[in-house]
Amino acid sequence: FKQKTAYEISACLVGSEMCIRDRYISDPKEKEAISELNKAQYFFEMAIVSNQPDSLFRLALNGGEGKYGFLDIVNEYSGTKAANLANYSIGMSYLNLKEYDNAIIYLEKFKSDDILLQSISLGTIGDCFSELNQPDEAFEYYQKAFKHDDNIYTTPKYLFKAALIGSEIGKYKSSINFLNRIKEEFPDSYESSLVEVQLGRIENLNN
Repeated sequence: FKQKTAYEISACLVGSEMCIRDRYISDPKEKEAISELNKAQYFFEMAIVSNQPDSLFRLALNGGEGKYGFLDIVNEYSGTKAANLANYSIGMSYLNLKEYDNAIIYLEKFKSDDILLQSISLGTIGDCFSELNQPDEAFEYYQKAFKHDDNIYTTPKYLFKAALIGSEIGKYKSSINFLNRIKEEFPDSYESSLVEVQLGRIENLNN
């Protein structure tokens, strides 16, 4: 059994959201934008499962085979729901290409009513700040991610990340509280199995 990564899950969610909107949106510009988005999303999903993903992420961003990429969609269909979804996929593409500043720019533009997508977007901004050695900003966004909505997937994930990064910047009490919350509220989560070791480590730092 292969556990899905955050990127695979988010790709599925974006794909599902596109299908729903393609079915129910009647505005011609929106329909055209969604149609263009489908091809870029195909390259994105191929990149996620590829052993050599960089060129596919570039195709998703810049387009190929006569179709727009995500960046074209944002520019040509500004203000549409498809452009908003493209912002998300641009951010995820740049994350995978290790262009963290660009990832942050586009993920901050993304807004969604989908609980998982919005939480993952906020948490991914935290990941980018962590990669850029900006732990205070990472700590802030991990908190935004787990506070956005309680669910078994994103809440323990970002509570745990916030606890780890918090321990690096002296936020020991907050980190301990985050870990205890995972243990008490999400005992069946993957992160729960990692809590005791980190609790012991951070409690020692706090003494």
